[in-house]
Amino acid sequence: MGKIIKNIKKDRCNDIIDKNYIVGLIDGEGSFNITISKDKKRSSNYRVVCELHITQSANSIKVLEAIRDYFGCGVVKTDNKLTNTMKYQVSSYKDIANKIIPFLDENRLLTIFKLYGFQTGYKFNDR
Repeated sequence: MGKIIKNIKKDRCNDIIDKNYIVGLIDGEGSFNITISKDKKRSSNYRVVCELHITQSANSIKVLEAIRDYFGCGVVKTDNKLTNTMKYQVSSYKDIANKIIPFLDENRLLTIFKLYGFQTGYKFNDR
């Protein structure tokens, strides 16, 4: 699959990315991460970061770029040089709340683990 996607022009890749494909990638290759760390510069003394990651082989970078373009947010960057993987990452609360969560409300994840992670992040983001 990577070789096929690599040879697709960027505009063509955007044409083949649809909601079901994106949901499938999030379900199979995505993760929701919530990190809480101490930060004395903040009034609460903690820093909270909520992120969505989708990881793919570097050969599939055009797919990740098309997903970034679809949502109009996030970045595509190196995940791991040793395994030659890239990731699409959304770290902005605003983008997660206004773009990612509404998308997932309309296009449900299928796996229990991902659904639980999404609901946990969603409840956390609501507070």
